Amino acid sequence: MPNRINASLTAAQKQAALDGVSALRQILPFLVDLSPQERQRLPKIGASALPFILKCLEIARQHPEILRGSFDLTAMQTDAALAQELLPVLIAVRRLLDEIEDTFSLALIEAYGASLAVYDGVQDAVGLDDEKRDLSEQFKRKKKPEAPNP
Repeated sequence: MPNRINASLTAAQKQAALDGVSALRQILPFLVDLSPQERQRLPKIGASALPFILKCLEIARQHPEILRGSFDLTAMQTDAALAQELLPVLIAVRRLLDEIEDTFSLALIEAYGASLAVYDGVQDAVGLDDEKRDLSEQFKRKKKPEAPNP
């Protein structure tokens, strides 16, 4: 595999990126951090539902008489507007995250490939027994935890 990543990240760049993430969090202080269990319990609704939501909102505005007394049209308007405004931010941040993950993966794969060459050299070398033992830990199979007996 050819070396596709030939870059470095300076300490200043890394800090600036982390500061940028922090600034984004400050700009969007209302962001929610759901637990994995909460996320799993939520209905699976994506951005494709937005046109339906907006159409229902328009109908609700035009025909408030069809709504039950407890219906909160203002809350619906606020939620729909937030979803609509967040969508381009979400798309941009997802794209950036994809690029960061792709770059991280390629850098990791390339570094791992080079590490295997070093590992091969250590295996063939004389007098590097401690290094052989340390590096061999990477290739030990981890035992699967035993299933509890019912």
